[in-house]
Amino acid sequence: MRGMIIVNSLYRDSLSPQALSHLCELTDGSVSFTASPGHARYLAQKAAERRYDIVVAVGGDGTVNEVCNGLVGSGTALAVYPVGTANDLARQMKISLQRMRACHHLALCRLRPIDLIKINGWHFATVGGIGLPCEVLRKMEINRRVNGQTLSGRGYFRRFSYLQAFISLFGAIPDSRGEIEIKTEQNGLIGEYIALLISNQPKVGHLFYSAPDADNHDGCCDLMLLAPAKSRARSFLSVCTTLLPGNHRFENVIRFRGRQFLIILKQPVSFFADGEIPFTGRFFRIEVIPQALRVLVPPPLLPDRLRSLRSPALPLPSPATAPNASMIPGGSVYSTSPALLNKAAVNHVLTTTRGN
Repeated sequence: MRGMIIVNSLYRDSLSPQALSHLCELTDGSVSFTASPGHARYLAQKAAERRYDIVVAVGGDGTVNEVCNGLVGSGTALAVYPVGTANDLARQMKISLQRMRACHHLALCRLRPIDLIKINGWHFATVGGIGLPCEVLRKMEINRRVNGQTLSGRGYFRRFSYLQAFISLFGAIPDSRGEIEIKTEQNGLIGEYIALLISNQPKVGHLFYSAPDADNHDGCCDLMLLAPAKSRARSFLSVCTTLLPGNHRFENVIRFRGRQFLIILKQPVSFFADGEIPFTGRFFRIEVIPQALRVLVPPPLLPDRLRSLRSPALPLPSPATAPNASMIPGGSVYSTSPALLNKAAVNHVLTTTRGN
C-alpha cells in the first residue's frame, strides 16, 4: 500500500523507532512531521491528491480531526496510531491503545466507512459541542501546564485528565449559559442551556456518555441539550448522573436525532470538536455526511482470538511470502503485513470468519 505517515510533532517522543519501522513497513510510504496547527490537514490533502491508499495519523483526536478534514471525500483511507489523551475515535473503532499492538492490528485490517459531522464547513468524527465541554477542555490544558505534564506522558493524570478537569469545575458551572435556539428538520425549541453535545459515537473523553445509542455509520447524529436545573448543585448532579453512567432520562436532558440541525445563539461561543476548539460563532449549521471517510479497523476477531492463535514458535512471514489480501464475504478486505501474524494464524482466522 502506498501511504503517508503524519506525526504530530508534539507526540514525537511517543513514536518509538520500532513502531515507526512497523508503520513504514505497512505503508511503504513517507513520514512527515507537523510544523504548526493545520499542517496535518495540508499534508493529508496532498496525500489524497497523490491518490495514496492510506494516511496514518500519529497523535490524538485533534490530529485525527485535521487528517479527516484533509481526506474527506477522497478515496484515501485513514489509519490511526493513537497516542493522545482520550483517543475517542480509536476506542470507538476498537483500535488498541497499546502502541506496538496498534501497529500489529493494522497488519490484519479492514476498511470501514464512517459518517462525519459537518459544522460550518468543518468536519469532525467523534463528539462536538458548546458550553461545558469547552470549559472542561480549557481546564484540562491549564491543569496540564500547572502539573508540567507533557502530551506524550503516561500515568494517572493523562488517563483521567478530562475527569479531573470536570470535577474541578464544580463551583464554576453557571445557572445558565444563555439562550439557545435549536432548529431540526421537523421542529425546534428555544430555551436556556448549560451544555450542548453533538455526537457521532457514544462516548467522549474516554469516560463520558454523550449519547449511548449513537453510531458513526447510521447516517444520523445525536444531539443532547443539558438545560439548567433548579440550583447549581442540582445542575452539577444532573450533569454527573447523565454523562458518567449514561442515564439520559432526566427532565432537564433533551435529546434529538437527525441529519441536519441549526443552532442559533445570542452571543458568540467556542465550539468543541474532536478534543479541540476550532472556531467560535453564533450560528452553527450541522449536517451529517454519510460514509464520508474510510477507516482501517481491526477485524472483529481481534485482539482476543489472535492472542490465542499467535504462535511464537513459528517464524513471522517475510514481505515476499505474506499474503496481500483476502476477500471476506460482505465486501470487507483484510490486508496483512509481516508485522504480527504468521501464515497459519492468518489462514485460520480467515477460514473461521468464512465459517461464521
